[in-house]
Amino acid sequence: MELLPPDLLLPQLQNRLAAINAIIFAKDNNLKNSPEGKLRVDKRGGSLRYYHVTEPGKPNGKYMPVAFGERKIRDLARRLSQKHYDLAAVEELRREADEISRFMTRYKPQRLSQIFAEMSVGVQRFAVPLQMSDEQYVKRWLDVPYEGRGFSPKDPVLVTLRGERLRSKSEILIAEVLTQMDVPYRYEFPLKLSVGGSAGRQKRSATFYPDFTCLNVRTRQEFIWEHFGLMDDAAYVRNAMEKLDVYESNGIYPGHRLIFTKEFSDKPLDVNQVQRLAEKFLL
Repeated sequence: MELLPPDLLLPQLQNRLAAINAIIFAKDNNLKNSPEGKLRVDKRGGSLRYYHVTEPGKPNGKYMPVAFGERKIRDLARRLSQKHYDLAAVEELRREADEISRFMTRYKPQRLSQIFAEMSVGVQRFAVPLQMSDEQYVKRWLDVPYEGRGFSPKDPVLVTLRGERLRSKSEILIAEVLTQMDVPYRYEFPLKLSVGGSAGRQKRSATFYPDFTCLNVRTRQEFIWEHFGLMDDAAYVRNAMEKLDVYESNGIYPGHRLIFTKEFSDKPLDVNQVQRLAEKFLL
């Protein structure tokens, strides 16, 4: 639907910069309480010898019998070693933070969408942008025509607030949460998957109808959301597990492109769990 995927680099850089600054702050505070001086390590033969250097005019420092000395000597060697590493690490982190900050001031991925938005209506009518706005992408994604499974006369009539017919109250709960969180979805959108291929049988193509196909607008990634509502029924559970096996054999894994919820007769679907899953994978 678009030639250039949305920018994911900027939020990653922002998170990286925030983590770096937090570490620098913590290490700076720790270094204030570090022992005076620095550590010098000398390797003689197959053993290491440690020296505590505290005076500029005496670069060799005072010998520290770490191997057979008191615990406080070993602890001092440990703290001086940590200080030596932290000073070098903080210096490198400051350099990286400066590089990220300079890059972020020049990096403007949003300009590509703005360029198209600033064009005249006449140009927009015929030009195909490299990257769509979120609104454009969602509209095209939702406008894809499809035919779902359909309903039989015996199926209960259960309808969402926006007038969409679903098959269960739990599915309605999921749909309402997705709608409230502005997560686009398609109900029972047909999906071609490969099945079989075991015990000498060739693989064949089969059509599945996942409960929901959801769109993470920010990343443009699609997620399948399956709800398993009869987990007290052994036959139902077996079919559910077989469906998960088919998904995995087609490269669709839980937490990657697949979300699933479940419920038992004594443990109904929890709306808070639905919200947490939607926040984690779909926002």
